[in-house]
Amino acid sequence: IKEVPRKMKVVTTYSLVEAYKINGSLARRSIKELLAKDLIKPVLSHHAAGIWQSTVDPKKLKAEQAAADAEATKKKPSGAPKTGAGVKSADLKKGKAEEEDSKDE
Repeated sequence: IKEVPRKMKVVTTYSLVEAYKINGSLARRSIKELLAKDLIKPVLSHHAAGIWQSTVDPKKLKAEQAAADAEATKKKPSGAPKTGAGVKSADLKKGKAEEEDSKDE
């Protein structure tokens, strides 16, 4: 539910059903919860269907994302070894072939 106002500009029951593969009753309940948290606001209200729009400011969202990315790069240790460093796939294949040969004997 947290990513709905960030990913979607227009929120409808059907858009939630299609995007998250949930049923309609769960989508309507999610919309009510988003309304209660003021994450979306109504654009068109009708007894059968409704259209809502996100209240999340895209500029604030980009600033938050940039700050999170900057913080994530600070947390990564620069001297950490990379996955599979120093091991070539040819060496792995050679080792497996030698193991099979020793089992056959």
